[in-house]
Amino acid sequence: MNSFHGLKSAYKMTVDVHVSGYCVADASIVDRGRKRQKVKFHAVWMHIFHERFGHILVDTGYSKLFYEVTHSFPQKLYAWATPVVISDSETAVAVLRSKNIAPEDISYIIITHFHADHICALRDFPSAKFVCSKAALDEADHLQGWRAVSKGILKALLPDDFRQRVLLAEDIAITSGIIDGGLEVKSFFDEPRIQLVYLPGHAAGMLGVLISTANETILYAADAQWDKETFEAGRLPAHVVKLFFNSWADFISSSDKLRAYMALNPATRLMFTHCRQTLNYVK
Repeated sequence: MNSFHGLKSAYKMTVDVHVSGYCVADASIVDRGRKRQKVKFHAVWMHIFHERFGHILVDTGYSKLFYEVTHSFPQKLYAWATPVVISDSETAVAVLRSKNIAPEDISYIIITHFHADHICALRDFPSAKFVCSKAALDEADHLQGWRAVSKGILKALLPDDFRQRVLLAEDIAITSGIIDGGLEVKSFFDEPRIQLVYLPGHAAGMLGVLISTANETILYAADAQWDKETFEAGRLPAHVVKLFFNSWADFISSSDKLRAYMALNPATRLMFTHCRQTLNYVK
């Protein structure tokens, strides 16, 4: 059963998709069948305005803090592996200010996972509470030094008061359950139209977000896959990704559940962070 069946909310809600910077990597990483060539992996994030909860971000994309925290080893290896391009006008702060939204206006940031392209701008939002899964937080807490960098985690990106501001998805959810395809979901507080979807594999405890607007259902699946066309064709990324994925078995399982969900809900708009098709929805 779709998690929105029979559930309603009186609060108005809008959803916008934005992009803040990109990194450069080889196309063959996404799809074993592609020829080797450098392509851009854009850092997509979402802005939800909710009449009750205020301004909510899903991830933040890159910020120029990336350059600062990767200045020395071992963090510098991250920047070498995936060179990043981000301008001042592209940052989440700049994009939101263009919409007359101040950094202090952001109430919550849903962290899908702790890779740099998803959390680089957390420090720019001093009033936001952070929402993530326990497994994702545990990984970010426990990995140190080179081991953290090898899993895409740059701890210097986290605000100094991060621990005081973080909320676990498991603690805030009023409802939870299993929906179509076997996907595990937990509600964003008591809002049935915002469901946090567990998609582990690429990163420990990675979350997606299932959002029901007045016009459509959106499943933002973060890095559960990198390309929708490749996902739909059932093609797998290059073997080398196993070196920095948290769990290949979980990645395959999450992909299978997503396919099963989409087979039963073909009208849902499925989006992945770095997919070229996702850029069609960027505002």
